[in-house]
Formats: sequence, C-alpha cells, structure tokens
Amino acid sequence: MSRILSSKASLLLSPLVFSAGVAAARLSPILIGIVLTAFLGEGLSDFVSFLLISNILISFSSQGAQSLIISSEDKNNTTEYSGFSFFVLVILYLLFATADFIYFNLYSFFESLLVLCYSSGYLGINLYCAVLNRNKENVKAGLCWLFTAAVVFVASFLVVIFSESYLVFLTTYSMLWFFWCLYVLKDVIEVKVFKILSVLKINKKSFAMLSMFGCIPMLGMYLLKVDYDSGASESQMLGFAVGFQMFSMSLFLPGILGALVVPRLVELLSKSKEVGFRWKSLPLLFYVLLSSSLAVLGSVFSFDIFSLYVDAPLIEQIDLLRSFLWVAVLGAVNAYFIQIVMAKRQYESLFMSSILWLLVIVFVGSVYAPAPIYLSLGSAYVASTFYLLITSRRVV
Repeated sequence: MSRILSSKASLLLSPLVFSAGVAAARLSPILIGIVLTAFLGEGLSDFVSFLLISNILISFSSQGAQSLIISSEDKNNTTEYSGFSFFVLVILYLLFATADFIYFNLYSFFESLLVLCYSSGYLGINLYCAVLNRNKENVKAGLCWLFTAAVVFVASFLVVIFSESYLVFLTTYSMLWFFWCLYVLKDVIEVKVFKILSVLKINKKSFAMLSMFGCIPMLGMYLLKVDYDSGASESQMLGFAVGFQMFSMSLFLPGILGALVVPRLVELLSKSKEVGFRWKSLPLLFYVLLSSSLAVLGSVFSFDIFSLYVDAPLIEQIDLLRSFLWVAVLGAVNAYFIQIVMAKRQYESLFMSSILWLLVIVFVGSVYAPAPIYLSLGSAYVASTFYLLITSRRVV
C-alpha cells in the first residue's frame, strides 16, 4: 500500500513542475499584451487574432503527433511523427495564405510569413517536450517552457519599448520562437530523408482524429472573436481579448496537468488489485477539484489584470470577464473527461466531442444572435462533457 501511495505522489509532483513551466509560457503572451497596451496603446486585439490563427495551424498539426509520441512505446519514431507534423503544418499554411490572399486580406505577405515562423517554432517546442514527457523528463520539459517564455517576454518587452512598432515586435516574437525551435530540435530529431518518408506508415486515422480534435476548438474561438468584434466597441474588443487570454491560460493548466497525470493514474490504479474502488476514485476526484480550482483562480485574476490593460471602468467589462470565469470552470471539468478518454485511446470519441462542441456554439449563436459568451461556450462545454462522461464510464 505504501509503495502505491509513493508512486501516486511521484506521479503528481513531477507533472506539477512541468505545469508550472507551461503556465509561464501561457502567461507570457498576457504580459506581452499588457506591455503592448501600455507602451503602444494598440496591437492587443491584432496580437490575439494572430495567436488564434496560429493556434489553429499549430493545434491541427501538433495534436496528433504530440499525443502519439507520448503514448507510443517505440522511441525511434520521433522523426516520423515530427516530419509528418511539419508537413501538415506547411500544407495548412499554404491553404491559409492562399485563402487570405484571394478572399480575406488579413495579412501582408510578410505578416503571413510570420504566422508560419511562429507556428513552426511553437510546434517544434511542443514536439520536443512531447519527447521529454514520453521519457518521463517532465522537469526538463517544464524548464524548457519556462526558459522559452522568459526569453521571449524579455526580448519582446525591450523591442516594444525601444522600437515602439507593433510590426517590429511581431517579427521579433515570431523569429525567437522559430530559431529557438531549431536549436532544441537538433537534440531529439535525427534528420534523415528516408525516415521522414516513412511517415506513410504511421496511423494516419488516429493522427487525423486527434488533429481535428485539437483544431476545432481553436477554430470555434476564432469565429466567436470575429462575431463579437463585428458589433463591439474598441473597449469591448479589448475586454474580449483580455478575457480570452485569461480563459485560455486557466483552461490550459488543468488540461496539461491531466494530460500527464490522469492517463498514468488510470493505468496504475487499473492494474492494482490492492486498491479498492475508493482508492481508485480518490486521485481522479482530486484532479477534478484541482482542475476547477486552477481555472477559478486563473479567471479571478482576470478582473485585476484587466485594469492593467485599460483605464475604462471595470464595470463595463465585468459581465464579459465573469462569463469567461464560469466557462473556465466548465472547461476544466471537460478537460478531465478528455484525459480519461485519451487514456483509453478512444480518439473517435474525442473527435466527435469537438464536433458536438462546435455545433452547439453554431446553433446557440444562430438562435440567440448575438449570443452571450457564457451561453455559447458554456452550452458547448456542458454538451461535450456529458458526451465524454457517457464514453468514459467504462474507464473509471
């Protein structure tokens, strides 16, 4: 019994260090947003849109490879998964750049290249940390995220102060991610053409399911932002950007914690005959409470952080920020069930949950246009959670 408790403690502490590093990486864009607003008085909404578009590309190209690398027993397939992931990213970027040039005109050619540089850099760090996590080097992965966040923030801060140019800042920000990615990947990826060509042998169905699962929520959030900005004042657009940044950080903390903790706990406890139902349920209950607490704490700070962005009265944005707070709690519970289903490798269920999530947002938005944030996102997370609850009942 003591050996089991010791194993559970080690499983919890090591990922917490990794989570701290990831939290720093998520906090960095929020602090950069404060710097942009304080010294330039503009750029925050554009920066959030840049991150959302990039995250759509990153999520689709990395979610499948990252999950398959972590769960794979073969440690020699890093190049295959990574090569395929970058291949998917380039294809998606070309489609985005073509559509933007013909229809949307969101970015100039140079700004479009910055999307590719940042996306490639972030994708590379994701894959590098996935390899470290597979090797149970969670602390090293956390320090990688922490160092990256610190360097990017300090450099961005200095560039904003001395250049006073949003474009110069965005160039610096994107290229830092890109070149740091090139540096760290050389330690884990052996670049050989014949290995990269062997990506044709990987499980492309699982890759596609996981990629769509990661991409659809980012696409949904971008559509929400576009819909909200179309009828919002500048102050309201700023409030949405702040609320979304705090929401994404609050939600990512329990998500990444669960990605490391829950699958291992499920595997450990399902094999133990000495542990009864209560001991099997206790760590999972602890995770639900911890996830929700992290989401609440992170979202509560959005009320204070908002005052650092803008001098407008907080009361004008309090309903919007409160909406993100409650949705973050629902999202934290949803993240718990996502990790349970992920541990069972039911990738089709994850894909279907993301489709359901997006359909609910579209339905609520069409019926209650313009729908409040808490109604659109809240309904989507409730529906997705119930679907995953039914799917995961055989796992717990």
